[in-house]
Amino acid sequence: MKRRILCLLCALALLLSAVPAAAETSGGDRSFDFDFTFAMNAASFPKLLRSRMAGYAQLINRIGLRGNIAWSADTASMELNAVLYFIDKPSVSFPFRVDGTQYRLFVSSPLLKDEVILLNMAALLEFAVKAKKTLSVDLPYLAYLFPLTTTYPTAGLVKAWEEIIGTYPEGGTVGEDQLRTLTGRWADQFETNAELRRWVQALAEGSSGAQEAVEAELTHLPDYVERATGFRPVTVAAGAGYEVWSNANGQTLYSRQETGDDLYLTVSMPATENGYEPFLSYTRGRQDGTVSFNLEATYNRQAAVPLGSIEEAEPDASSGPAPEAEEDTEEEEEETFEEYRDSDEGYYEDEGYIDTESEDSEESDEEFDEYTDEDEEYGDEDEDGEHLYSDTGESGALPEASLPDSLLHLIVTGKEIPLSLPAEGSFSLIINVLEALYPNFAVDIRGKIQKDGSLLLSVRKPDDGETEPVEILRCTGTLTPAEPRRIPDYMQKSLADGSIYNVFSFNETKLAAFRARVLPLLVRSIFSFVEAAPTASIQSLLDDLTDSGVLDMLIN
Repeated sequence: MKRRILCLLCALALLLSAVPAAAETSGGDRSFDFDFTFAMNAASFPKLLRSRMAGYAQLINRIGLRGNIAWSADTASMELNAVLYFIDKPSVSFPFRVDGTQYRLFVSSPLLKDEVILLNMAALLEFAVKAKKTLSVDLPYLAYLFPLTTTYPTAGLVKAWEEIIGTYPEGGTVGEDQLRTLTGRWADQFETNAELRRWVQALAEGSSGAQEAVEAELTHLPDYVERATGFRPVTVAAGAGYEVWSNANGQTLYSRQETGDDLYLTVSMPATENGYEPFLSYTRGRQDGTVSFNLEATYNRQAAVPLGSIEEAEPDASSGPAPEAEEDTEEEEEETFEEYRDSDEGYYEDEGYIDTESEDSEESDEEFDEYTDEDEEYGDEDEDGEHLYSDTGESGALPEASLPDSLLHLIVTGKEIPLSLPAEGSFSLIINVLEALYPNFAVDIRGKIQKDGSLLLSVRKPDDGETEPVEILRCTGTLTPAEPRRIPDYMQKSLADGSIYNVFSFNETKLAAFRARVLPLLVRSIFSFVEAAPTASIQSLLDDLTDSGVLDMLIN
């Protein structure tokens, strides 16, 4: 999969997954009307893909999306009523509705009459793994971006921690019995929790040449508790705005300090049996109705901590607030919303995005490397053909030659993101994922918003200091607050209705009913869409369906 395609899909997946998760955490009821149009820059893709992506660009640059989205913290549910339409053919539109929670989404449309498609999000990873094995479609990469993909299988680990260790707002000591009990509960989870085993296996298989290392590090997490603590008491010091956890050797494992609207958090753990040192640093500040933050997480075998020494990274709770980070003095060219929106830097015509820069500009071959992940079998298989975990011995240590220097280097930076709407200003979200655990990608989402609801989002490749940032996708339109409404609890919705079809898990009866009642309606809608869509975009879609084997599966 090409890096630019992965960046685009990851950005869209992150944006789409945000609302159901927000319904779980935000207070009260919220509702917003929106109307967006899109512009895809086919010239930002590698030359080998540019022709095919130009076909998709012709379609994306002609469609708009308008409607209303609402969610409620009380019921942890959301409702999306939207219409996908062609800008140059407003009469050709495709209304649809999405209701649900982060656990389940119900998709319906007048085009499908009263039939409802159920997306059981708890089964998303399992479905994605099957798609990869049968069609070589790398859906697990995107599935991991949805929060539930991780929170659901690891819920047992979290529950065990909450019940056995808990929190220490006033300080205290975590005793030997608690640590031993936690280790036993976690070991049981890795043995008996099928969802957790699947999560580990899919993550390991998707890593770049580090399957055994990833699997060993995760499955030996219970053993790591003993290594990090020695089953000796862990001391928790806590007070006004600070909390520090230290092991018996005096090493600070976790520290948190809040000063006003600022938060400083550090996790710095002892090395694992294979020599990896987990490290995380998070800072957050609020100002003028916006939030800015920086998250950096590493899982390296090198001894050096990326953000300076542990002492420097950890605020001293006894010495008052941590020092403020130095401001970035690099000048940035300011641009008004109107100038950016109406910029002549590119035109989105019938043939797709026309870049005003030379089409023959030099591009690094390395920048567009394909990230392949050949399915490498590891360990043994049981009688049913299911992979068993690799035997790395009781300690979980692997041969030195099989260990990459780094499994993960994650950097996420957000600047001046508005906490509520309406608002006015510019904001950004930059995500960099490096090393072996996940296919490397980088995405930079920039935004501008005005109090009248005008909005611009630009998805592009981050500035590497050598070349100018390249825009991949642009979204412009309006996002305005609307009258909140009561959202029902969709977790309580009955699934016994014969018109509900769980597409992630069909039985023979439901599959037959789906083919007889829903599939003809879907085909009719698809043909209506194809009739209005540019020919080049349909050709690009057919080419990709053919290359992936999906078309052959549907025909046969």
